[in-house]
Amino acid sequence: MTHTQKTSSDKPFRRSRLGKKIKRMTKKNFPVFASIPPGFLDPAEKEIKTRLEHAGNIHKTKGGISFNTDFEGIIKANILTGIPTRILVRIAKFNSQNFDTLQKYMEEIPFELFLYKGKDLNIKVSSRKSRLIHTGAIKEKAGESINRRLSLNESLETDLIKENPNIFIRISRDRVSVSIDSSGEPLYKRGLKKFVNEAPLRENLCMAAILKSGYNKKQPFFDPMCGSGTFSAEAAILSTNTPPGIFRNYSFQNWPLFSRFKNKDIYKELKKNISPPKSIIYSSDISLKNVKAASENLKKTHLEKAVKRACINFFDIYPQCKEGTIAINPPYGIRLDKDKKLFEKIGLKLTKDFKNWNLVFILPVNIKSRYFSEKNFDTSFFIHGGIDMALFTGKI
Repeated sequence: MTHTQKTSSDKPFRRSRLGKKIKRMTKKNFPVFASIPPGFLDPAEKEIKTRLEHAGNIHKTKGGISFNTDFEGIIKANILTGIPTRILVRIAKFNSQNFDTLQKYMEEIPFELFLYKGKDLNIKVSSRKSRLIHTGAIKEKAGESINRRLSLNESLETDLIKENPNIFIRISRDRVSVSIDSSGEPLYKRGLKKFVNEAPLRENLCMAAILKSGYNKKQPFFDPMCGSGTFSAEAAILSTNTPPGIFRNYSFQNWPLFSRFKNKDIYKELKKNISPPKSIIYSSDISLKNVKAASENLKKTHLEKAVKRACINFFDIYPQCKEGTIAINPPYGIRLDKDKKLFEKIGLKLTKDFKNWNLVFILPVNIKSRYFSEKNFDTSFFIHGGIDMALFTGKI
């Protein structure tokens, strides 16, 4: 993670009206929305309550978790949480049934805190059950208002960025919500993966699954069908107390607001909490190509030493510990009858050699198994690669 240097760091700017306004706003609380993958609201809410000491009024809502926090809390929400897909900052809400009202209220929003004058605007619009329904026209009128606001008010210019962050405008039943994207790329892109297999699981889904399983960071963790190594990488992040977002950059770093944030060393402070792994993490696969890819993805990071790797068939693994956590995302989609036989064989192996272990297991919903069902495990559902999937977590 690197910090973009702003053109606003000189003394005249700091003493200007805008500079003072931005400084005040870094201490203000903002309403924030964390977008969460379907089926994982409960572990996401728990994670936010545990990791974000600046957050208040935390509650589940449709599609995510809402909370209030200051600018430092927005930064930490991006870097410290592992389940959200995106962190949006709500900057305005108002009612509008026509373009005149829309533009009037849009011009009252302090976009100069988040956007630079003269840069392209990225506006994403959705509308349902409202008078304003034509998303193209809404985008055009909103863009005119934003540019007018930046032109008529004291605003910053820079040559260091190509475009402004995403602006989300959502209209439902004539109620308009305007948000700024603080994340940039989706948060499941940790900045680690160089090599991926076909349709790998997203990192935030793996993090949510591990947290749901009961993994306590002290017991061994097995990822015996590792693929590109997502499960073992996420377990290593947890075991070493590594902030999940420490390896990448963010949209908020390009906000004018960030230029006046005093604690720019927050990244270094968060890095100080990283510790040696508290448990052994095993990552293996029957494919040597997969093992090498998983190893390359953690190369040159402190996580590399936290994971032990081997090229071995899962059915040849015999754990030496009575308890631990095992996460399996088996191959599927070859042929239904072969998939069923493989999953039954895996279930038998788990009940025989991994009894009392915590389990994370991924299974297409169209495949029924006597070992993996809602009766035996806590079950969540999600879509992966266009396939309806079930996630089973709990004690074997």
